Amino acid sequence: MKDEIKIRDLRKKEKYQIDDEYLNGYAKLCGIYGTVVYNSLCRHANYKTQEAWPAIETMAEQHNINRKSIIKGIQALESWGIVRIFKEKDEKNKRQKNNIYLLIDRSEWEPKPQSRVPVEDAEKEKAESLPYQSRVPVEDLTRVPVEDCKDYTEEKDYTLKDSATQSVATPSQESDNFFKNEETQKKAIDYLTTKGFNPNYALTEIKKFISYWTEPTMSGKKQRWETEKTYDVRRRLATWLNNSNKFNRSSLQTKRGIEV
Repeated sequence: MKDEIKIRDLRKKEKYQIDDEYLNGYAKLCGIYGTVVYNSLCRHANYKTQEAWPAIETMAEQHNINRKSIIKGIQALESWGIVRIFKEKDEKNKRQKNNIYLLIDRSEWEPKPQSRVPVEDAEKEKAESLPYQSRVPVEDLTRVPVEDCKDYTEEKDYTLKDSATQSVATPSQESDNFFKNEETQKKAIDYLTTKGFNPNYALTEIKKFISYWTEPTMSGKKQRWETEKTYDVRRRLATWLNNSNKFNRSSLQTKRGIEV
């Protein structure tokens, strides 16, 4: 009986693939709209570059849902680091082109809740305000060894103290300080420069990182980073630089690449 059934042939180009890891937990986190969008992006992705640029309307039509649901799905995927979004404008008419979606390797995705660093005395609805067991304050980026930005599977036990109050700073406080304090941003740029980064590249990437995460929501009451369930600016910046090293097209990148 089975011999008479024709099964699909993955060697043919009309097939596409999705990561097993997505269905092993991330589908539940991103929800049905995130899964819908992820399927469309995998379907349209370039095999070598893993870039896709389907219009929102195209994805909505493919799944017979509205535009708002597609946008919600995109935001879910982006919040878990599964996709990165690049916005470009037409140089001739200055009009916005379709977004370019970059499918990120699953090793770079944000960890699932059960694999996050455990915390004590957690408040159920304010996980973003809780301290991790190990991290370095953004106010003192010069203390962060460059090798620690590459792999967080081996955490160092850093002391995280606020110099004024001697109390443990929260990820929310660290992030707020980074995005509002130009001096802290300058320290980050100087630190990257001392570690061999092209100064122009370091400045450009920090500005792009800040511009992306401080984009206001539709209501204008919050910035993008404030809508995340958890947000550690040091971890996010390290991931941003790692991904930029792999996929950045800018001529400002150093020839030897980014060593983080």
